[in-house]
Amino acid sequence: MRCVTCFFTGLTVLSGSPAVYADWAGLSGYPVVAEVRVDPGVIHASLRIRQDMLSGSGAGLADHLLVIRPEGKAPLVAQVEATTLNTSASPPYQQVDLRYSLDATARRLVFTPSPDLPAPLGLVTLQQGVVVNDLAALKTGATLTRDENNPWLSRFDQPTLIRNHSEPRSFLYVEAREVRHELLLRYTDLISIMGQPPTQPDDLAPLGELLRTKNPLLIDGQAVMPHLNRIEWIAWDAGGPKVLAKAGEMAPVSRVLGVVLVYHLDKPAERLTLNWNLFGSNDRRNLMIVSGRESFDTYLTPAQPRLEWSRADSLDAPDTGLQTGYDPDNRMPPDALPDTGRLRTLLQSTLLNTYQAFQLPGEEPAYDRLALGLAGELLSETYRQQRLTWLQNRRGLGGGGTVDQVEIVRCELLEYSPDTRTYTLEARWLTQGTVTHYGHSHPRSRPYQARLTLQPAPDGRWKITRLSSREIDDRG
Repeated sequence: MRCVTCFFTGLTVLSGSPAVYADWAGLSGYPVVAEVRVDPGVIHASLRIRQDMLSGSGAGLADHLLVIRPEGKAPLVAQVEATTLNTSASPPYQQVDLRYSLDATARRLVFTPSPDLPAPLGLVTLQQGVVVNDLAALKTGATLTRDENNPWLSRFDQPTLIRNHSEPRSFLYVEAREVRHELLLRYTDLISIMGQPPTQPDDLAPLGELLRTKNPLLIDGQAVMPHLNRIEWIAWDAGGPKVLAKAGEMAPVSRVLGVVLVYHLDKPAERLTLNWNLFGSNDRRNLMIVSGRESFDTYLTPAQPRLEWSRADSLDAPDTGLQTGYDPDNRMPPDALPDTGRLRTLLQSTLLNTYQAFQLPGEEPAYDRLALGLAGELLSETYRQQRLTWLQNRRGLGGGGTVDQVEIVRCELLEYSPDTRTYTLEARWLTQGTVTHYGHSHPRSRPYQARLTLQPAPDGRWKITRLSSREIDDRG
């Protein structure tokens, strides 16, 4: 069993949820995948070798599968740090972790795959924590020119060995109930604008306040102040962005700040205008706009720092079901009683209103939304939980998930009390939503089952007054 209030926050409070990334190994497409991490004075390489390629341990073979050498010099000699076997993977593989000592003067490194491999080696490379190239095929020798002062400038000489997002960028999500601006920013750029770093490196509040006002967004011609949903240190590994607990976990030159600004709406946005004024040392700001099923890339420069977007130019029609979700219909005439079908509709509207209350920034609007579908002690206790969520979000600790739809799978009438016009129901439903993190968006659904009471309130709405719920196994 879960507590009543926790059930309502099931998808919206995600700060402790594990991120969802694809397996970078990609062993179905490559016989060997190498993740190479280049740092000052040392190189670490992890090779995942398909088990069906080996007759024994891969430790003695690993440094021959990928040869690394400074340009014009002999190959580096690897030391085996660990060997592990993963038989539960499909296909099974051995992982060999190697360590190379690196001369600090070596600026160009040549990566050469073994000519005996039956197919190209898969390679992903990081320079001081910055991804130089996404996972791609290394067919012949390739030269990495590395820049220790600015690892974002490190490059391979082969056009296929690149990263899709060449610099930290913005992601602008245009949704029915909010516009969300997710920013990835180089810390050094922010410090150059502030003039000096914060006294406490991990005190991100001053930077958060700066970013709330730094790049103004007009929605339908009106300036709107955003809610700071989250601010956190971000690092990359081969699987994508990940959150760091402290700045010290990454080299200062490679540090990236992740910021999510949320603009809450009373109705879907028709027009957006973004004025970008935070270029720092980079004269180009890459930006992706996502609206419904459409997305497109663009960029801003100091000469053209203004972005304009209009729904009228979109080929993807807005989801009218989401638009009407601002005030789901859970009203009925005073003396009318719902039939079974109407009970399902009332319950769906009431639940959707409740979930969405946790996505609102202020206490008063959230309470008003909760009161549309809850009453009595259940309203008071749920509001208390919602207020904790709101305070957490104000500190930048909020999650990155939304609930967009509620689907009633089953609704069974257990009891009806004519004196109070109270229905006791056993219901099962699915929450459908989205979890996003800096350009990566994943649909997420969760099933629930509950016994609850539904009855009319003086304002003409039908509301949940008692609820005992549990989140059920996704396989249930």
